[in-house]
Amino acid sequence: METFVPKLFFMKKLAVIILLFLATGNIYAQQHKSPVDYVDPFIGSQGARWFAFTPAALPFGMAKLAPMNSGFNGYSGGGGKTGYDYRQTTILGFANVHEWQTGGILVMPTSGKLITIPGDDKTPNIPGYRSTFQKANEKASPGYYSVLLDKYNIKAELTSTMRVGVHKYTFPASDSAHIIFDTGHLLGEAGSYSFGGAESKDILGSGIEILSPTRLQGYSFGLPGYQVWRNGLEKKSIRVYFAATLSKPAASFGCYRDTTHNNKLRAEYGRGCGAYLNFKTTQGEAIEVRVAVSFISTEQAWKNLNAEYHGETFVQVREAAKKIWNRELSKIEVSGGTEQNKVKFYTSLYQVLLGRGTCSDANGKYISNYNEVKQIPLKNGVPTYSHYTNDALWGGYTNFIQLWSMAYPEHSNSYIKCMLDIYDETGWLPDGVTADKFMPGMESNQTSTIIANAINRGIADFDIQKAYQACFKNETDWIGRPIGVGKPDMSYFWQLGYIPVDKSPRAGGSHTLESAYTAWATAQIAKKLGKTADYEKLMKASRNWENMYSPEYGFLYTKNSDGNFMRPYNPASSKGLEEGTALQYAFNVPHDIPGLVNKMGKERSIAFLDSLFMVSEKDKFHDRAYTQANEPPLINPYVFNYVGRPDLTQKWVRAIMDTYYDTTPFGYKGADDDQGQLSGWFVLASLGLFDISGGCGVDQHLYIHAPLFPKITIHLNKAYYKADKFTITANNFSEKSIYIRSAKLNGNNLKELHFAYDKLNANSSLTLELSDTPKQ
Repeated sequence: METFVPKLFFMKKLAVIILLFLATGNIYAQQHKSPVDYVDPFIGSQGARWFAFTPAALPFGMAKLAPMNSGFNGYSGGGGKTGYDYRQTTILGFANVHEWQTGGILVMPTSGKLITIPGDDKTPNIPGYRSTFQKANEKASPGYYSVLLDKYNIKAELTSTMRVGVHKYTFPASDSAHIIFDTGHLLGEAGSYSFGGAESKDILGSGIEILSPTRLQGYSFGLPGYQVWRNGLEKKSIRVYFAATLSKPAASFGCYRDTTHNNKLRAEYGRGCGAYLNFKTTQGEAIEVRVAVSFISTEQAWKNLNAEYHGETFVQVREAAKKIWNRELSKIEVSGGTEQNKVKFYTSLYQVLLGRGTCSDANGKYISNYNEVKQIPLKNGVPTYSHYTNDALWGGYTNFIQLWSMAYPEHSNSYIKCMLDIYDETGWLPDGVTADKFMPGMESNQTSTIIANAINRGIADFDIQKAYQACFKNETDWIGRPIGVGKPDMSYFWQLGYIPVDKSPRAGGSHTLESAYTAWATAQIAKKLGKTADYEKLMKASRNWENMYSPEYGFLYTKNSDGNFMRPYNPASSKGLEEGTALQYAFNVPHDIPGLVNKMGKERSIAFLDSLFMVSEKDKFHDRAYTQANEPPLINPYVFNYVGRPDLTQKWVRAIMDTYYDTTPFGYKGADDDQGQLSGWFVLASLGLFDISGGCGVDQHLYIHAPLFPKITIHLNKAYYKADKFTITANNFSEKSIYIRSAKLNGNNLKELHFAYDKLNANSSLTLELSDTPKQ
């Protein structure tokens, strides 16, 4: 007994030590999670647009790999709203391109009898190569996706470089394993919207060639839905070319067109075509497929493959992708706060960086709007910037434009240089572009905002004089303006001072407000450059919003060409307003909120705006009064800063973040994230920093509200900023402490909750004292 007690004591003590060690290890692991570990690509994926769920991609990648489970029905074309539907449990293959207005190059591993049609996604029992899968066997993280295909017991894994998709298929033992390449079927949206398809409308041409048992090449020419929608626009196809290699030679191979396949064919062309490669595999044998893409030619696709793939294994490519994602996500470090909010934050930042995709090749070549091959300038053999496929910048000033210039200024400049190349070629700045082709996304044009933002934040490394010339023309000229440039109703804006709803029924009112704002943004460049006459002309135009203010209604409202406001008065109406109601557009004058409030009356403005949020809160901020699901009203929570009620900005911004944004695939209710724009708003809101005028002014300030985390570090790019970081510390932090009691910048008290943007250039630190009650 005397000898046993010490042993028992020792054993208990050892057990405690082990438990403490394990607990400490868990705490250490939690504290040392990397940003990638917080990203969940499935968040918001249900109901997202065609290009929104592409986990196997790099930031701004051209190759964007993802599973397709609602792409085309049967084998004749058609399609669902997105390439990926979280609710579905079948997969028809893995596409290498998912981009705004285009997509393609599907790869699918199978075994057993060769079948070359996918089968219907609504009735998966119809014979086809589509396979079921279990959600428990599906995984995704930045740069990686994997799933087990139940029908074949094949594990599919995806990763990528910038322009090369890398597939790894692990097969069971089989004498009849296959890898199918499909280039001839429509992928993406077709007919889901009333205007006939927003993403891909038709296949105009396709082809595939088997060069050897390990090498293929081909192309798919798709007709973007927006080309069909906008009458009078030349029907230009978006051409996707590919070059592919396999890690194992095929035992046999052939080509097919829909259900007809032929082992003797080495090439096939036209709608419905594809190729297949047959293998004998052992249990657990993996075959890797490398698919390089280009928008120029198969020759360029091979060059992209040779530039970015040098024999690395799948695991090595995956690890490289993870490092790149961690590097980019780590440019904004957050600590403290809840794990759920970190998931929201880094997933949102991931969506911002995933959104716009590169469309220039590794050697800097790109295909112009007029289908000419152009060259980006090189430095030491490396392109000095990139070109981007881009949904319109519509509303971008409320989100990613501000975020890019702050934490990713290299992409702001790269993007602007792309826009200026298009200006050099066509004489116009574009609305939206797909692979450098005019693509009139919104019939608006806010490109001048990103240019004004870069110039007035002091990060511009492009030709400022040329950029100003392009912006001035964009804002003032309507003669000979192509449809793809947007602003087709500019003549009314300059001749009448507003755009009548009877002349522009879809968006006359919102175009008036947007053109007033972009005229102001361009005026800020003119002021910076000392162009006084231009400045005065543009500033006068920027006040055209006043022509939409009805003294009778006490409200911004649409007008007819006879000068009368539209009747009957219905503030919930969306007539003449792009994707929004008059209530949602009620404060859409980001450059002159004081002027608008002066007309409405300060107390009335506060009460009216507050009521919009109270009404919309009942439906999780997706209502005709206010919606977080689209860009038009995204500045509204910040208007309170300009009417002496920063506490209401603090209240409603946090309410939206907590309520609208969640961590499920069904989050972002009714959202159109537009290549990461709603996500970008969440990132800015998490930082507690926002400029309601989009960072476009000569004299600009960042307004402050309570951040989502107690410690934030924004790492600044020293090629553009004198400082290397900006830190935010929130004392007395808690989930309920959403109000700011006091603020100090570099130890000095701020009298008001804002500071000049150029303070970021001084290794500044912002210290906040928070409270759970508003400051009286």
